[in-house]
Amino acid sequence: MTESPPWTILLVDDEEDVLEVSRMVLEDLTFEDRPLNILTSRSAREAREIFESHDDIALAFIDVVMETEHAGLDLIKYVREQLRNDRTRLILRTGNPGAAPERDVVRYLEIDDYKEKTELTADRLGTAVLTSLRSYRNLLSRLHFQEGLQHIIEAPAAVGGAAGLAHHLEALVAQCARLMACAIGPARAHGLVLQHGAEGLRAIGGFGRYAGQHAGDTAQGIVQALAIESFSRGAPNQPAQRAARGLLLSHEAHPRESFHFWIADQLALPADALKILLLFLGQRSSMLSSVLLQQEVIDAQTEVLHRLCGAVESRSKETGSHIRRIARYAGELARLAGLDEEQTFLLEAAAPLHDIGKVSIPDRILNKPGRLDPDEWDLMKKHAELGHALLWHPSLAVLRAGAEIALAHHEKWDGSGYPEGLSGEQIPLAGRIVALVDVFDALLARRAYKEPWPIGEVVREVQALRGSHFDPSLTDLLLAHSDRFHQIFVAHPD
Repeated sequence: MTESPPWTILLVDDEEDVLEVSRMVLEDLTFEDRPLNILTSRSAREAREIFESHDDIALAFIDVVMETEHAGLDLIKYVREQLRNDRTRLILRTGNPGAAPERDVVRYLEIDDYKEKTELTADRLGTAVLTSLRSYRNLLSRLHFQEGLQHIIEAPAAVGGAAGLAHHLEALVAQCARLMACAIGPARAHGLVLQHGAEGLRAIGGFGRYAGQHAGDTAQGIVQALAIESFSRGAPNQPAQRAARGLLLSHEAHPRESFHFWIADQLALPADALKILLLFLGQRSSMLSSVLLQQEVIDAQTEVLHRLCGAVESRSKETGSHIRRIARYAGELARLAGLDEEQTFLLEAAAPLHDIGKVSIPDRILNKPGRLDPDEWDLMKKHAELGHALLWHPSLAVLRAGAEIALAHHEKWDGSGYPEGLSGEQIPLAGRIVALVDVFDALLARRAYKEPWPIGEVVREVQALRGSHFDPSLTDLLLAHSDRFHQIFVAHPD
């Protein structure tokens, strides 16, 4: 079991015998099975330095008269006002009550008790320590509860966006680690974040000593033990239970997916911490179900678009694999170019729509075996504008991106493309990306009018078109990672 840190106590007094006797009385005292770490100081100046270097002082006994007549009072003001420390319990003790009358001190200073040295017998000194530590523990518990509730309120905004399920789970693990530190303290928070659903039980992250280790042998052994002990009949319906040498926390299982915490070496949790963690688990399980449902809708919409685009491509004797490859090429190049996850997601979803305007081009032109005459070529080029008109929608991001790509993917870096003759960075970045990967794929693939080119010849041709047809910087990125793009082609054959 993980050992909890000791309670830190500070004794401030300029009388060495007072310090020594107090230490002797307190050295064997424990509270909640945690010993005391006793620090001592013979001056207010030295005590300031100790307060500045220790943020875990639970209790301080402070003498009034030390290097000055009001050194202890000034120290208390410094702790409360300058260090803004309102957690440490402060007990003023004095051998000369007349120097600091109790009524005045209690009224004007934020202290927790006032004791005359003559009344602090061994038993009363111990009692004062135990009651103060209990007060300090309860205060920290309330603060952690407030921080935890604030985190739950603020956290949903961090899992928004259209970057997919992986992004949501990554954000969730980061939130869990922070919440655990708030709820039970960073020194005691070690464990795993678990997801249970259609694919069974798996660890999606860890916190404390398990951070970044959820895929390791130790974590996987814990997951297997939990699967047998607690998940063999579905998700547990108990909020907290001992399992796999730790504590398993479970909110009422959601019918689709649910999250769980496994906390190492925990026999019990404070009631407030348990409420926070269970509330968080329930909220995130519901949110995950919503995300999965949204993902299913997106996947279904994407599949419909892919099949529609595949039907269009088939009219020009191309295959559905082409548009799927275009999506993956575009996403890969977008990431290499530094686009964020949401922009990359949109580009990957919209890229297959680049030739949707061909649905309006007659078959006699689309599939003509020979060279098109000028009138036929003019009509063929209209597929860019037709695609833009077909896709444009002011409030749907994927369709807006698709419309932009449809219009721009035949523009060329040197301005010789169509339909608008744009050049350089006048061409939208999405259009420049799709223009490059569309040609890259066309050269690799078999067409009615050509045999597939070897990757070496494709690389040389793309290099030759750098700066005329293609954006030079994007070309450099693709060529530097040509093996990666070629693997996409190999993985999705016609």
